[in-house]
Amino acid sequence: MAKYNFRLQRVLDIREVELDKAQNELYQARQKEKNIEDRLENAKQKLTKLFNYIRNNNLDVMENIRTREYIKKQQEKIQNIYQELHIQKEVVNEHKDNVIEKRQAKEKIVKIKEKKSNAFYKEFLSKQQKELDEISLRLSQQGV
Repeated sequence: MAKYNFRLQRVLDIREVELDKAQNELYQARQKEKNIEDRLENAKQKLTKLFNYIRNNNLDVMENIRTREYIKKQQEKIQNIYQELHIQKEVVNEHKDNVIEKRQAKEKIVKIKEKKSNAFYKEFLSKQQKELDEISLRLSQQGV
């Protein structure tokens, strides 16, 4: 049986590599987003513990002032982490869009391959049937 040779196989291989690369980049971006979320949660917990410390302990004026300054810095840190998280979420969305685009590009080539392969095998089977019909006609004419 004849084998179908797809002329765009190299293109399909390249599209598969590009898709794998895009999926890997998306995975890395999601990991970075998760790390930022963890940092944010840790900063929030630290701030909560600090508020609880203030409520539960009688602090002198100097300790109270230092603690309040630390709280302000911690709140600024949390805001910065929120901004970083927002930016990272945008990066993740860009990578998602890129993966979708690469997947669609690959699927186009796969569909072309399937159509051409099916057409090739239909043509091949048609030729085989034609040859069989000719052989059977010859045999019937020879009286076998």
